[in-house]
Amino acid sequence: MYANTASHELVLDATALVGTNPLIRSLSEIPSLFRSDYWAPRVEGGLYRPLATTSFALTWALAGDDPRPYHVTHILLHAANAALVVLLGCRLTPDRLAAGAAGLLFAAHAINTEVVANVAGRADLLGTFFLLLAFLAYTARATRTGRRAAALQAASLGAYALALLSKENAITLLGIILLYDFVYDAGEQEARPLRRVGRLVRRYLGSRYAGYLAVTLGYVAVRYVWLGIGDPSGSTIRLDNPLLHLDPPWGLVNALKVVFLYVGLLLFPLHLAYDRSHAQIALITSPADPAFALVLVGSLLSVAIVVWSWRASKPLFFALGFALVTFSVVSNLVIGIGTIMAERLLYLPCIGFCLATGIGLRLVLQRAADSGSVSRALFVALLAAMVGLNAGRTLVRNRDWASNEALFLHDLALSPRSARVHSNAGHMFRYRGQLEKAIEHYRTAVEIYPEGLRMRVALGETLFQAGREEEAIPVYEYLVERRISDPKIWNDLGYILVDRGIDVERGLELILVAVDKDPEDPHTLDSLGWAHYKSGRLAEARSWIRRSLEIDPEAETPRRHLDEIERALGGAADADP
Repeated sequence: MYANTASHELVLDATALVGTNPLIRSLSEIPSLFRSDYWAPRVEGGLYRPLATTSFALTWALAGDDPRPYHVTHILLHAANAALVVLLGCRLTPDRLAAGAAGLLFAAHAINTEVVANVAGRADLLGTFFLLLAFLAYTARATRTGRRAAALQAASLGAYALALLSKENAITLLGIILLYDFVYDAGEQEARPLRRVGRLVRRYLGSRYAGYLAVTLGYVAVRYVWLGIGDPSGSTIRLDNPLLHLDPPWGLVNALKVVFLYVGLLLFPLHLAYDRSHAQIALITSPADPAFALVLVGSLLSVAIVVWSWRASKPLFFALGFALVTFSVVSNLVIGIGTIMAERLLYLPCIGFCLATGIGLRLVLQRAADSGSVSRALFVALLAAMVGLNAGRTLVRNRDWASNEALFLHDLALSPRSARVHSNAGHMFRYRGQLEKAIEHYRTAVEIYPEGLRMRVALGETLFQAGREEEAIPVYEYLVERRISDPKIWNDLGYILVDRGIDVERGLELILVAVDKDPEDPHTLDSLGWAHYKSGRLAEARSWIRRSLEIDPEAETPRRHLDEIERALGGAADADP
């Protein structure tokens, strides 16, 4: 199903993580990856995933910037994770058909395309792989004694540490282990849930759980105390996660709404999109909104399903609990994260969904059918349909991930209210030289998200590039008023004011700010020379433009400007006597 991704390019975040990342160019840099933010050296994003970046460095050492080995690695990791899902299913239930069904559905589920088809999904693949290994070793340890039990415990703890170093959501293993003991511990008969949990913690805190707590505390100490890599949501803007900017009650309500949107994608993964930021998801702001009632009803129904599953089947209850526990840390219900919604966040929770589907479907059909053979036949037919439909959707969606251009232009129809999608489409059209289309999408992006300064920068630059300088002026003025740091904005606005004779002195002031920000940029030096020329200071003008040409001798505009200045100087010399 993922063979058609092997020849794909690096897209979205993979371009920065692999394509232009100097820290993965040499194996000697690997120690520095364990001391760096995930997004280093580009930005400080508040994420710590050194094992994922180390895997990129190892692949680079073998294949350089050829994207094929990166994609093949993803295919193999996803296959391994699907196999581990089958093993997990076999630990939960003696029904091998249900366990196999869960693995097949997980392998095929189209929601996973964002992780598997995108090289930036490496952290999810590795984190899931090591988390499943850690949990399977934990469940095996419970039935062993002596050295074998100690070896399994050590293996589980080691895999847990590797999972944490791959992606932060691996911390949910603590909840998964407690949930497993809550469901399957034969020595615990307490019926009341809270007391049952309390007794489990008291019984196993010093034996089973202590090692996992120690690994967790060690990870937290290294990341937050020693390295100082903090919470990524602290710098999250409204574009990425508007839930963080709502009053608490409505933040919670809308987070629940997003949960049900996720459930819809798990059931019907038809409208898959790489971005659903900001206005793409209509927020609930009033109890009169019909979606508010739907969220309340859906929440009550979800609680009822979980309670019913506890009474109907322990494996089914655990599978649903696995999905809830692993999803909790990315749901915006427990803690705020850096995005309102992303399909990649479902990769690990999807395991619980697939297990619950296989186990629950078998349970329902066994109770409804008159015989085991009929139940099995119905189950296989339904499984074939689900796997087949997801496999087909996966094959089709994979094609969208072939390149940034394919992805950006395809998803325009899927996310028409996403400012980022329109901005990215603008980038693609600008790269193609279709400036008018680029301007159209940049304008739409700014209308959707007026605070987006980088989108305004792209709009202003494209208007300037298209020769629509009068329209670029108010865009640039807005950016200058907000003291944007990009020297090109100051230079472009100053050049327009100078070249068109609108306000030469103010234009010169703006260009001087740009020169102060980047004193070696040849375009800015050319603008400075041209501003002096327009002010009548010909000798200074020639000096600055000559300096610009020393830096970039092939530039056409400075050469043309210099020729005009030389003619003016020659004319002035002729007239001087």
